[in-house]
Formats: sequence, structure tokens, C-alpha cells
Amino acid sequence: MVFERVAEEVESQVNGTVDDSAVDLLRPLDHRARRVLGLFSKQDFIKSSDVARLLGISSRQARDLLTGWVVQGWLEVVDPSRRGRKYGLASKYKGLIL
Repeated sequence: MVFERVAEEVESQVNGTVDDSAVDLLRPLDHRARRVLGLFSKQDFIKSSDVARLLGISSRQARDLLTGWVVQGWLEVVDPSRRGRKYGLASKYKGLIL
């Protein structure tokens, strides 16, 4: 199943066809946000420690980025606890993940 979706994506890239809605969703995301988006291909939820490790930044910087991304609307707070806060993708972005 996943392999077929990857094959379709590769074929669309080779043929030059790109889903305009996907481009419109990705355009406002900066390079850090796009890297973090890749985490969701392996897991359903992320924590600030995941982002800090991926980007090589402090936990505080990761929390600030995550808060901003929630405001932008591409992330949602899934578990609002103070110590173990988890974030998930907003529903319109879930279709971008293979």
C-alpha cells in the first residue's frame, strides 16, 4: 500500500504533475516546518523533544516553534498536559503524509 503511494508520487514528479492543493499547503511552511512534517510519516504525534532533536535546537526553542505552528493552523495540540504535551497534524495536512 505505502509502496504504491510512493511509486505514484515518484511517477507524478517525473511526469511533472504536482497536486496544486499540496503545493498550496506546503508553500507557507518554512524549511524547519517541512522537516518536522516528515516526522509524521513515522509517528502520529510529536513532542517538543522530537522537534528539538531533529532540528538541533533547545527544548525552549522547539516549544516556541510548535506554539507558532499551532497558531498557523497546521498543527494541533493533541495532549494539552504541561509536561508531556503532544502535537498532531491538522486534518487538512494529513493527506500530505505518505
